[in-house]
Amino acid sequence: MMIWDLHCHLGAVDGATPHVRMAALMRMADRVGVERVVIFMGWPHQVDPTPEELRRQNDQVLEAISHWHDRAFGFVYLTPNHVEASLEELKRCVEHGPMVGVKLWVARRGSDAAVDPLVAEATRLNAVVYQHTWLKTTGNLAGESTPEDLVALAKRHPEATLICGHSGGAWELGIRAIRPQKNIWLGIGGFDPTAGVAEMAVRELGAERVIFGSDAAGRSFASQMAKVHGEGSTGMSIDCNVMLSRWPFRRVPNDSVSKLAEELNRHGIDEAWAGSFDALLHRDMAGVNLRLVEQCRSVEDLRLLPFGTVHPGLPDWEEDLRRCAEEHNMRGIRLFPNYHQYTLDDPRFAQLLADAARRGLLVQVVVKMEDERTQHPLLRVPAVDLEPLGELVEGMPELRVMVLNGLRGDVRPELIERLTTTGRVQFDLAMLEGAAGVRRWIDRFGKDHLTLGTFSPLFYTEASLLKLEESELGQVERRAVLGENAKRLLG
Repeated sequence: MMIWDLHCHLGAVDGATPHVRMAALMRMADRVGVERVVIFMGWPHQVDPTPEELRRQNDQVLEAISHWHDRAFGFVYLTPNHVEASLEELKRCVEHGPMVGVKLWVARRGSDAAVDPLVAEATRLNAVVYQHTWLKTTGNLAGESTPEDLVALAKRHPEATLICGHSGGAWELGIRAIRPQKNIWLGIGGFDPTAGVAEMAVRELGAERVIFGSDAAGRSFASQMAKVHGEGSTGMSIDCNVMLSRWPFRRVPNDSVSKLAEELNRHGIDEAWAGSFDALLHRDMAGVNLRLVEQCRSVEDLRLLPFGTVHPGLPDWEEDLRRCAEEHNMRGIRLFPNYHQYTLDDPRFAQLLADAARRGLLVQVVVKMEDERTQHPLLRVPAVDLEPLGELVEGMPELRVMVLNGLRGDVRPELIERLTTTGRVQFDLAMLEGAAGVRRWIDRFGKDHLTLGTFSPLFYTEASLLKLEESELGQVERRAVLGENAKRLLG
């Protein structure tokens, strides 16, 4: 399969020069089978660049692609805040240069008439226009376009070829917004690998209007390729982070236990540790855990271990913990402090950890379930603050902890180092991002503290698996991440 990546940057790649950064980016692309890339914007990213900064960033891209003409294309970075300078850059880089498109970021919204001269000239030159778009629950930047802003622009320029970057973030809404506007294509990169986006995009827009892009190197090639890849097998492995039952806000592919088991088997996963979506909002935690056990037992061709949930804010939570350990014979529990509205410095949390350690249970702490920018506006849940966990782990020598969904910038590197130094805390890689992100993490914190977690079915299963292919790992490192670390921590 030929893979072209529409959305790549130089900014998050190591290297002092554009040549060095480009070579590093292409090595990562090669490891996951990306044949050609589109590059736009240099570094550092400038929200409102001056004409001089605009030219410097475009020069960086021109230098980066200069030795990769057979595999790399450039889009010129423009800003409607400096129309004349941007038109000069368009002439220099597209009309008289090798670039083939335009990148518009967050200086002004696409609905602003100041954008018109740039789009009109790009259309004359037959250059595609990529517009960054988001619909953030947390609020957009002042000049940050929504998909609706792009639709307004497309109506003013019906001959233009426009791309809706990031699918608007909240992709269910972004897809609907651009659906009737036939001169807008959808870019499906640069947000979490949430399962269902490609399926909805193809169903509503047609495959011909859906374009793959990764947003590497800020995002990983791997997590984004999972949206379109659909293949891959790791061999024997343990997935420490799957969820059963129904995600409260939409149906996702493979959200029945039988279909999820089939999906995990297809990718060579022979053991998975499962929590329940019901645990987020239900109050009958005993019922949630009982159903979880029954669901896990219903699967014959996959070892599915139930990780029940205990909510220390509920009356008699100690009985829920007892049942997990004594009646259900669980090996661990999965906690959702943010959904249950307690912090890690709450004395009840410390007591729960102590009781779990005494019973020999592994404790999984989930930092977040989704990007805060795309949460439902009626249920905005902040990420868990893990800062108190360092002292708690150090004070309980029998305690074993696994942090899930915690590697998207929500935990300070110093805290990760403090926790992993104990030898009793591991992190899963479900939300680890950045090109070659696994390699970078292991280089800093070591191979013994990172585990495979796919966060299926909410995320595409392939996302985490492809991260191992994108990062250049030795066999010892692969075995550690794919299962040996989890086995050791589980005991």
